[in-house]
Amino acid sequence: MDKLRHLQQASRALRQAESTAQWTQILADAAAPFADAVLFFRVDDGRLLCEAARGACRAPKAAIPAAAAPAFAQAIESKESVFALHAPSQLTAEICGVIDNAAKRALLVPLTGRTRVLAVLLAESAGGVETHALELLLTLAAASLEMRRDSSAAPLIAPAPESAVDSPRAARFAASAVSAMLMNHGEAVAAGRASGNLYDRLRGPIDGARAEYAEKFVHPGETKSDFLHREIVERIARHDLAALGAGYPGPLA
Repeated sequence: MDKLRHLQQASRALRQAESTAQWTQILADAAAPFADAVLFFRVDDGRLLCEAARGACRAPKAAIPAAAAPAFAQAIESKESVFALHAPSQLTAEICGVIDNAAKRALLVPLTGRTRVLAVLLAESAGGVETHALELLLTLAAASLEMRRDSSAAPLIAPAPESAVDSPRAARFAASAVSAMLMNHGEAVAAGRASGNLYDRLRGPIDGARAEYAEKFVHPGETKSDFLHREIVERIARHDLAALGAGYPGPLA
C-alpha cells in the first residue's frame, strides 16, 4: 500500500464529505489498513459513543462514560496519543469485549478541535499499529472539519469545559506528590518502567497521594482535571499509561 497516496485520497474524501455520518465512515475506512481493529468514538458530554468499527471488532451499542475508561480519559485530557494495555481497567470491559484480535496494547489517538477533543480513534494490532500514519490521518481529519464547516451536518460534540476551582492548588499538590515519589522511590520507578507494573511497585505512595488528593480536591457535583493522574502518567510512566499496569485505577472521579 502506498501510504502517502492513501492518506492524500483520504484527506480529499474527508473534505468532500456531505455529512458528518459520511465523514465518519470515510475516516474509519481510511484508518482500517493501519490496524487489525479500529473503533471511532465520538466524545459527547463526557460519554464515548462508537460511531464506526472496522476489522476484528464490532461497535459497542451503549454509551460509555469516559471517566470509566482511564486510557480514553488520559487521551481526552492531554490531547495526545496514548498507549494502553488491552485490559478492562484501562479500556473498560465493554470495549475489550468487542475487540477480537490478540493485541496486548491499544493506541488511542484524539481528534482535537480548536480547544477540545471531539473524538478518539482506538486501534489495535497483534503485530503493532501504524502509529505515525494514524496520527497523521487524525490531523488531516481535524483539518477537514475546520475547512468543511458544514452546518447541515450534526456536529461532533466535546465535553463541557472543566471547572477551574482549586486548579492551581491541586496542580501544585500533584506535582509535589509525584516529585516525592520520583525522589524517594527511584529504584521502584525504574524497575516498574522496565517491567510495565509501576502501580504494583508504587501502590503505597500512589494510593496515599490519591486518597489525600481526593479528600482535598474532589467534591461531588464538580468536574475537574485530575492533575495527580496526569502527573503520574506524564512523569512516572513517561506518557505510557500501559506502563502503570492493569491494576492502576485511573483518574479519580
